[in-house]
Amino acid sequence: MSSIRVLDDLFLKTRDTVQKAIDVFSNFKLQWRSMAHVQTFNNVSDAMLLELKASGCFELFIGIESGSPAVLRSIHKTHNLDTITTNMTKLFSAGINVKGYFIYGFPDETAADMDMTFALGKKLKQLAKQYNVNFRTSVFQYRPYHATEIYHELQQQGLNLDNQQVAPNEALSDLVGRLQFNFHTGNYSKVCDKDLHDYIYRTINLNDGKIFAGLRPKTKSRRLQKV
Repeated sequence: MSSIRVLDDLFLKTRDTVQKAIDVFSNFKLQWRSMAHVQTFNNVSDAMLLELKASGCFELFIGIESGSPAVLRSIHKTHNLDTITTNMTKLFSAGINVKGYFIYGFPDETAADMDMTFALGKKLKQLAKQYNVNFRTSVFQYRPYHATEIYHELQQQGLNLDNQQVAPNEALSDLVGRLQFNFHTGNYSKVCDKDLHDYIYRTINLNDGKIFAGLRPKTKSRRLQKV
């Protein structure tokens, strides 16, 4: 085994957990990648990040979610865009790649909010290129999870989410060429489905090489066609 992936949201959460990861992985000759938080690196020095890189860390998965301060406040994430940009730049300068997760379609999210998210993704992509590292985007349509704060707020507004079926998002799958993860229970934003999907499509395709095929003919998904 030459590479491992740690899928634990709390694995790199604080400066102490970063140091523990360095201490553990420095004993092995392998590459590794893991989950982290935007604010994990607030108090982590550039020297420590170089140690993290030297321990074999070649990529971190970070939930950025949105570039809109209003949306970030609503989901209790850091709404200071300078913090996001600064911490991402610190990782890039240490030679660490980042996979950033973005979500479009939060309740009451506007086109202006989505513009800010796309702008942030584009800015981070450009910053990564300056440091000769890779910043790749993974983008999804918002879906309220049961028992979360937003789920209850939507219920209080009169939406009966308990009876809504989670369904494959055929339109989005046809657009981006990705069948996985495209499930939804509706569009809760202030923009129409077409515009919502367009933001997702454009943010996905910030990745070099257009990792998804792009527009497909507006036909039934192959999974639903008879063979």
